[in-house]
Amino acid sequence: MQDLLDCLGQSFTSKNNRGLGVGCLKTQNIVILTKWLWRLSLGERALWSETIKSIHNLTNKLKVTQSKKFLPSVWNNISKVLESYGNEVIKLHDIFSIHVGNGNSTMFWIDIWLGRATLQDKFPSLFSLESNKNCPLADRCPPGGTSWSLTSKLSGLRTIVELVILTSLVADVHLNNNPNKLHFFISIDGQF
Repeated sequence: MQDLLDCLGQSFTSKNNRGLGVGCLKTQNIVILTKWLWRLSLGERALWSETIKSIHNLTNKLKVTQSKKFLPSVWNNISKVLESYGNEVIKLHDIFSIHVGNGNSTMFWIDIWLGRATLQDKFPSLFSLESNKNCPLADRCPPGGTSWSLTSKLSGLRTIVELVILTSLVADVHLNNNPNKLHFFISIDGQF
């Protein structure tokens, strides 16, 4: 981590102050690779994006560094580099968030759209009962209330408490006709 901080410091230091004056290649590489994640996460319907999503089974907007390791591919190489830097640099959910629109392209349980963690992580007992773990947000938050699709009846205090808390959290979610968008926290306009 200290190497990265030193590298970041040199990237902004001029030659007159013993800096490189050209920036840190490691930092520039991370930014460029993160830009690929951003573009993939925007939900573009471009052929390259659809191909990568299909081959690597990518559904979570902020976990797009997953890949099928056994397949030799450019995306696999990008994923490896970002994963190796991931813990020491940034976590994508710390700089990106999903702004909910119509809820069709945001997965209710597995995308980070409400807070800083997935709902499957926040409500594991309830998630274990979900019949469609990849359901879109629009299916669980239709106009007029929430809609659950559980495999069995609720049992256990923890599961009931999770349902009450989650229902109250999503009660304020109001979907609209706009597509969901990814927001970049560091930029004023939210674009990367």
